[in-house]
Amino acid sequence: MAQFSQEIQKCARKVGLSVNDVHIQYEAELDTGRRVPKTRLKLPPKGQYFQFIAQHVLPFFRRIQASSSNSDSLRLTADGADITVTFQRGKRFFGASYTPVTGIHALTNNVLWNALQLKAKKLKASGAPTAGIIVCDGGCDFLRANQIRPPSPSEADIFREFLRRTEWVAFVAVVGAEESAPNVFGGSTTHRINARWYVRSDARYEEIEKVVGRAVGLLPTPAFNTATAFLNQNGNGFGQGSMGYSSVSEKSIRISARSLQRLLAGELTVEGFEGAHRWRRELPNDPRPFPNPFSRKLRQGQLIERVDVERGPGDDDLVTFHFGEPDPALAPFRVRRSDDLAKKVRS
Repeated sequence: MAQFSQEIQKCARKVGLSVNDVHIQYEAELDTGRRVPKTRLKLPPKGQYFQFIAQHVLPFFRRIQASSSNSDSLRLTADGADITVTFQRGKRFFGASYTPVTGIHALTNNVLWNALQLKAKKLKASGAPTAGIIVCDGGCDFLRANQIRPPSPSEADIFREFLRRTEWVAFVAVVGAEESAPNVFGGSTTHRINARWYVRSDARYEEIEKVVGRAVGLLPTPAFNTATAFLNQNGNGFGQGSMGYSSVSEKSIRISARSLQRLLAGELTVEGFEGAHRWRRELPNDPRPFPNPFSRKLRQGQLIERVDVERGPGDDDLVTFHFGEPDPALAPFRVRRSDDLAKKVRS
């Protein structure tokens, strides 16, 4: 991917285009011919990058240069490749991304299966007459969204196969904390315990359901969603403040001061920070409901003008970032429609 992107950049420079105006989207596929399926980018054969670009991309760039076009795109599906090259005049940076093929791809060779096997060995050694495993999702997208595309197995496929093979384990329960909705528009966020369970076919389902359901009902109302709780499991004991809180408007974003400082200190990764707020990146099939608002405002050309800190709930403060109007030098170039110009002339 990196080598191919570099060749694309060389091609753009060759015809006098700005590299920053180019974005490449690579499609990916799941290689199921292996014992353990693997994600593979759909690129042309490695030794043919130069010829492929010279044949397909160079004429595209030359056409843009000759026409002074502000935007154009080209999708290439030849020689085993599936790549989209987009040109947008006025972009700030060159970009390249790929469509992720996420999730668990093998039924019995994956991190969830391995964890179940490890726990099952311990339960067998205990000699307990009835044993069950409780899986805490920890904010795992696979367990939370459970939207797996074929031929990948689902959560239910893995648990049922595990129970079929493991006669001394009667059930597997998945327990997590859900948010009613991310606090994007300033309303309050509520949390609740979510649980579901899978029981081996010859086990006493009604009794297990009664016991597990009652145990879940006795759990206190969670303070965080599972992703935030997982990030805070090694906290310093002084509480976690408003971690995961956010309020977004057209010209402002408000978040927890503590979560911001933890991000800047390197205690949180960008991925962890986004996960705690249920923000997604602009990727297909991302189960998180809202895009990263900082990323969106940057793409719109809105820069930070002022930052305020105010006293927040508990032992945390709130940081509010105030944004200005879209800067014409940073925002995507837009061509005024002819009917808009006509209206302006008539007025």
